[in-house]
Amino acid sequence: MMELGITLGEARGHLNTRKMTGKATRCPCCDQTVKVYKRTITKSMLNNLMQFCIAYPNKVHVKKLRAGISGDAAKLRHWGLIRQVSAGNHVATHEGVEFVFGNHFVPEHVFLFNTEKIGEAGVKISVRDIVDGFDYDKLMRGFTETESAELQRSLETKTTVEGENHGNR
Repeated sequence: MMELGITLGEARGHLNTRKMTGKATRCPCCDQTVKVYKRTITKSMLNNLMQFCIAYPNKVHVKKLRAGISGDAAKLRHWGLIRQVSAGNHVATHEGVEFVFGNHFVPEHVFLFNTEKIGEAGVKISVRDIVDGFDYDKLMRGFTETESAELQRSLETKTTVEGENHGNR
């Protein structure tokens, strides 16, 4: 543990100054390494998002995903593409499904500090920007006609239910 010798306000000031540089620093209070991380959606995260969408509207535990790192899959929440419903369990959002279908755009980067989103940057991107170099249509053929129809019905049902619930507020 580091010797303090400074006020909490001075410690906060130190961290706020350093975090804007993107460089790691040590917290003068707890000696933890802190850093702002600039994240983007990777192809592996997109694969995970597609699995959430196939299961939509059902939840999926991140440990059950076929590819990628479960912590990276959970980061999709910072773009609003999934939401956590319980410990480790997430569900695709309407925006997440629309993103997979190419109908929704998200910021290219988000900035995370201590696992929380503190900002975003870059142009708005679509799913096609992530799968650059791949045949997007071929990738999307991974959904069977039945799965696509089920997904579309789920979206329509969810939109109808959300509209009814919104009217009851």
